[in-house]
Amino acid sequence: MKQTADILMPVKHLLPDNFHIGINVSAGCFLAAGFEKECLNLVKKLGNDKIKLVLELTERNPIPVTPEARAIFDSLHQHNITFALDDFGTGYATYRYLQAFPVDFIKIDKSFVQMASVDEISGHIVDNIVELARKPGLSIVAEGVETQEQADLMIGKGVHFLQGYLYSPPVPGNKFIS
Repeated sequence: MKQTADILMPVKHLLPDNFHIGINVSAGCFLAAGFEKECLNLVKKLGNDKIKLVLELTERNPIPVTPEARAIFDSLHQHNITFALDDFGTGYATYRYLQAFPVDFIKIDKSFVQMASVDEISGHIVDNIVELARKPGLSIVAEGVETQEQADLMIGKGVHFLQGYLYSPPVPGNKFIS
């Protein structure tokens, strides 16, 4: 997070309002001493009115569902830090997170997004994820969008945000700034 702040500080005045910064978070990182303070410092440095910090929860090393973890979620949420379930639909942990923690975004895994137009089951899975997210009012992101056909299909299904190579490959911070 410090690296993100260092890269964005000199150009924060150029960022559009409500600029989303997504950071993948493992259980080890989330539960580490000082993590909450580090998040709050990043938001304070860049301006809470300017950026929206989105912590993306991964399945690789799930956060245990405990009162202590819930307290961290609640505290960060009170400071307008939001949470996304990354790679949604690929495993059990994301459903458990959805039950236990206050999340704001569901990011549909690229394996479903990329196959939705050619595989009926993948299309149904996307439809079900969209419906699941819509009922509690969560925002929906389609990951791995590589073609205009995929983008159009996801928009037609009610997805709010699109992410993928159609828009930009991942780039290092210094290249993003330039």
